[in-house]
Amino acid sequence: MGAVFCGLVHPMTPGAASVGRIVVGYGEELGRWGSADAHAEVRWWVVNPGGVPLSAWFADSETDRIMRLRRMEDRRSHFLAHCLAKNMLADHVEGIDGPGSVISHEASGRPVVACGTELSISHSVSSVAVAVTHSGVVGVDVEDLSRANDVAAVRDIMCSQSELRIVHEEGCDEIDLLRLWVAKEALVKIGAVTLDGFRRADLSALLLNGPVSTQVNRRWWSATCGEVDLTVWRDSRCVGAVARAAWRGCSQVSTTERV
Repeated sequence: MGAVFCGLVHPMTPGAASVGRIVVGYGEELGRWGSADAHAEVRWWVVNPGGVPLSAWFADSETDRIMRLRRMEDRRSHFLAHCLAKNMLADHVEGIDGPGSVISHEASGRPVVACGTELSISHSVSSVAVAVTHSGVVGVDVEDLSRANDVAAVRDIMCSQSELRIVHEEGCDEIDLLRLWVAKEALVKIGAVTLDGFRRADLSALLLNGPVSTQVNRRWWSATCGEVDLTVWRDSRCVGAVARAAWRGCSQVSTTERV
């Protein structure tokens, strides 16, 4: 499996974007994480104020799609996510520049680009995440920590029997459940599980195993699930997950498989 590049940006940083003028600024990289096998890389970013007019970075079709969103905060996060995706494509795909990479969407919402590079985009209220891979497929999901209570409310339809047992026996909290949620959402994006099949995806080890890396205000978990590699992160703002596999619709995860 080829290298995967993932970027995370917090658009709610003061001065990150001018909503009234809809100006998308450049992102400033805050740090990186790379897997031990060198197959995956994650980047997290903060957006700088400044510079690039909307028209310079987005085709009319892209702008029209985003402007159909009703809420301004949704428009902002979508613009920022697509700007980040264009930057990452320009960094890692030869012959592509940011403005020249038009991102369209399939009926399912999956983003696609003409060069054929696989990418995945996720939005929350205050954070967006993008993953790009040179081979295989990739899915990314990110949620603000503030969503933890919402996810905890649906744990009975999200968790497998084994996961529910661990939640009760180990005293797992809402953030632990949020880690499960983003991991399963990332699996959905590569076709390894369906939304109505969350309970059949057993990621018990994400609840039992400690983080593989701990930094200031940031933790990382790593797991394999059948044919899928999972990386989950938590920082002071959000929880996110990246799922990678050799092909879309890889063997679906079941409760008989342990991470």
